[in-house]
Order: sequence, then C-alpha cells, then structure tokens
Amino acid sequence: MALLAHVLLKGGKSEKAMNLLDGLDALHPDDPATLLALAVAQIRSDRAADALRTIERVSRLGKEPALLPLLRAQALAGSGRHEQAADAMQVFLRNQGLTQP
Repeated sequence: MALLAHVLLKGGKSEKAMNLLDGLDALHPDDPATLLALAVAQIRSDRAADALRTIERVSRLGKEPALLPLLRAQALAGSGRHEQAADAMQVFLRNQGLTQP
C-alpha cells in the first residue's frame, strides 16, 4: 500500500494518496515513513492544518527526519504563517549546511 501511495503522489493524485495513507496510519500508527508521506499528501491537497498536526506527530516520535523542517515550512506557508515558514526554512537550510548558523 505504501508503494501505491508513493505512485499516486508522484502522479499528482494527492487526495487518493492521502486516503490510502490515512488507512496505513490506522494500521501502523506512529510509522515515520507513513506520517511523512501523509504530510506531503496533505500539503499537496491544500490541507496545511492537517499537515502541521501530522508533522507534530513525527516530531513527538523523537529524532526528526532531515526533511521535516522543509515540510513544516511548506505547511506553515500553506496556512498563511509566512514568518514562521521562513524560520522553518532557515532551520532546514542550516541543517543541510547551506547557511551559516
């Protein structure tokens, strides 16, 4: 099911991918890969508030994946919180070694 969700996301079928990933999340709660893919699908489906909640769930799992600040920036921008989005993007760039601390 995860592979199908990935194919749907790549094919621009974010809503369908989101529905599939919601089901995967119900079967395997707190799976970081599922939650990250779900956040991407939510962002692409203009559901920024849902994406922020999903991103928060990933954060609570412990070690944050490298892409999480980027997803957070996208979700914050999608919810109109541009200053916070810029801050999250700076965190992502700094973590990638692309800006000075």
